[in-house]
Amino acid sequence: MHTHTHNTNGQVVSTATTVVFALECAMKIVSEGLKPQRYFTDKSNGGFNTFDFVIVVGGFVIRMGGSSSGGALGAIRMLRLLRLLTFIKGVQQVMCAWVCVSVRVWALVWVCVCVCALGCAEWLTH
Repeated sequence: MHTHTHNTNGQVVSTATTVVFALECAMKIVSEGLKPQRYFTDKSNGGFNTFDFVIVVGGFVIRMGGSSSGGALGAIRMLRLLRLLTFIKGVQQVMCAWVCVSVRVWALVWVCVCVCALGCAEWLTH
């Protein structure tokens, strides 16, 4: 009985925060006037706005799908926590740096994979 109440309260809080974030997105888009695409393309906040929008839409999609628990909903909740961090300017800079570094690390990993593959191919042919 206690678990059911906990799940219901969690669902109410999750839905309420998704609605609040959706209203925020909607207000920001409407505030762009005749050029709502600027919400997504703004050089200083467009990436974070897109991130926010995806989190909100994902939350609604999961809710409409009838899912009340599971990995996807948990992931959306975790992303929502990251979304809250976007309000802090220093965190935005750290997140941008992390994205840049992770992209470069993956590029380095692929270079290593290619070098190893070429080395193995060379070794096998001799």
